[in-house]
Amino acid sequence: MHPRAPARLRLPVVGESRRALVEPLPRVPTTFAAPPEIVDGDGRAIRYLRLSITDRCDMACTYCMPPGGEAEHGVREELLSFEELARLVGVLAAHGVRRVRLTGGEPLVRRDAVRLVAKIREAGIADVWMTTNGSRLAALAAPLRDAGLAGVNVSIDSLDPARFGRITRGGELAAVLAGIDAARAAGLAVRTNTVVLRSENLAELAAIVCGAGSIEATPRFIELMPIARARASRPTRGWAPRRCGRSSARSASRTPRRRTPQDAGPPVISRAVARQGAASAS
Repeated sequence: MHPRAPARLRLPVVGESRRALVEPLPRVPTTFAAPPEIVDGDGRAIRYLRLSITDRCDMACTYCMPPGGEAEHGVREELLSFEELARLVGVLAAHGVRRVRLTGGEPLVRRDAVRLVAKIREAGIADVWMTTNGSRLAALAAPLRDAGLAGVNVSIDSLDPARFGRITRGGELAAVLAGIDAARAAGLAVRTNTVVLRSENLAELAAIVCGAGSIEATPRFIELMPIARARASRPTRGWAPRRCGRSSARSASRTPRRRTPQDAGPPVISRAVARQGAASAS
């Protein structure tokens, strides 16, 4: 007769194992939930991303750059590479971002900016725009369109060459207008950005609206921002959006446009005004 097995071998682990075999296993999901959306403090989903790809610019506008500020730039090693930018965009696209705008500085002074547009499209963004001063757009509009760019906002603060050069500290109006023509020829959507300066271009607002309307572009007017370091050195004064609207309405009635979730920024002149301005010009 064999000796009785020690009690310590009769472990409850055996019983636990048997129970585990008959208990139902957790269900394996056949699909995975979409990544959560990014929301702001008011619960609004973030769909729009602005990427500043450089702090350099080939102009030095009086409302943007204080005297001597042209020499102050970040070092190259501090900038995200195109691959890093594309990876960031891809992550945000998975969380609901659908539109990307490239800004600077002047984004087209960064080498191979066209390649970045293609990378952002490959990351899953179909709606890519760029804000530019237009100085290099004439040569790059077609390649940008081929890379997948949808449209451009071109900064144009005056239609008078001398005033334009004074505001931009040396910019050439003819080069910017050539860039706008090239963008239209390439099939890019075009908007114009104008910073309203009471002591410089207030009398031109109606002409800018008419000019934009004549090429089926959307004019946008921007309030002068109180940048602290440049405030004391700026020779110009801004103009409140409501007064800007009244001034431009002298030659074209101002028709409000219902805002949509796709709108980015606070346009104070509607697309209807641009059409009316074009009609009055013709």
